[in-house]
Amino acid sequence: MPRRRAGTVFYLERIALPPTAELHVALFDVADPEQPEQIVAELTELLGDRQAAIPVVVSFTVETDGRLPSGQSLGEAIEEVDAQTEGAAAYFMVNCAHPTHFADVLEDDGGWVERIRGVRANASAKSHEELDQSDELDEGSPAELAEQYVDLTTRLRNLNVVGGCCGTDHRHIAAICTALAT
Repeated sequence: MPRRRAGTVFYLERIALPPTAELHVALFDVADPEQPEQIVAELTELLGDRQAAIPVVVSFTVETDGRLPSGQSLGEAIEEVDAQTEGAAAYFMVNCAHPTHFADVLEDDGGWVERIRGVRANASAKSHEELDQSDELDEGSPAELAEQYVDLTTRLRNLNVVGGCCGTDHRHIAAICTALAT
């Protein structure tokens, strides 16, 4: 009597597979290096719509007033994306802005704040325009930036992705990690 074999197939979700994609799985017996490998079990299936959804993260850049360059508020932008995509984004991030540029807008009680799980902040508190016109990159203070990340965790309870953007380097990331770990 043949033995039943069962398992789960995972694939790295880098691209969406077309509905015509086929999954081919083969189980080989390679126990004896002196013998050619033998197929013990084999399965080919059409995947169709049975595939993992590709997680999407949307990240917004804000200006010194906490608004997008278009003038739209961060909350409005998140709510608009969620409404137009039926909440398809796994979560949202804020990037390329210093924490002092957007921390105040996070005090809103709207549910949109809970959707932010990531921040990649600039080391410098300068505006984008000031940074663009600077001859040297402003690296700010790693310790101060780390303290500001800790403060953000009181407003962003779901924050679990952190990083750095303009002006940050290994010192900033180390300080952020150390501060968040304590």
